[in-house]
Amino acid sequence: MKQGRTRWLAAVGAIVLVGCLVSTYSGRQVAAGDARSSRQISAISTSDIASKLKLAIQHEQDLVVTTSAYFARFPNANQAQFRLWMASLRAFHRYSELTGIAEVVIVPESHLGAFESNALLDPVGTVAPNGTFGLSPAGRRAYYCLAKVEMTRIDVVLS
Repeated sequence: MKQGRTRWLAAVGAIVLVGCLVSTYSGRQVAAGDARSSRQISAISTSDIASKLKLAIQHEQDLVVTTSAYFARFPNANQAQFRLWMASLRAFHRYSELTGIAEVVIVPESHLGAFESNALLDPVGTVAPNGTFGLSPAGRRAYYCLAKVEMTRIDVVLS
C-alpha cells in the first residue's frame, strides 16, 4: 500500500512538473507573440504618425509658398488688400492651427519715419487703438523688424 501511494505521489509530482514546464513554455510563447505584435503595432503607429506629420508640414509649407508668392506679386500690398486676399484664401478656415500671419520687414532707423507715416495711413500692429505709432519694446535701434501687413484669427472673428 505504501508502494502504491509512493507511485501515485511520484505520478502526481511528474504531472505537476510537466504542467509547470508546459505552462512556463506556453507563457513564454504567448509573451513573445505579444511582444512581436506590440513591436509591429508600434512600428505601424510610428509610421502613421510620421506620415501625418509630414503631411501637416507640407500643408504649412503650402501656406508659406502661397503667401510668399502673394508678396512677390504684390510687394506694395496694403492692409485692406492683404485681408481681402486672406479672406479669399480662407486661410484661417483651412489652417485651423494658424493664429496670425504677417509680412515682417526690416526697417533701418533712417526709414522709420516713412514706415510710421505709412503705418498710420494703413494701420497694423504698430499702431495703437488710439491711433499712435509705437514700438515694442520701445527704444532706438539700428534696425527694426516690423509688420507691414498682418491679420489674426481675432480679426476674422471681429469682422
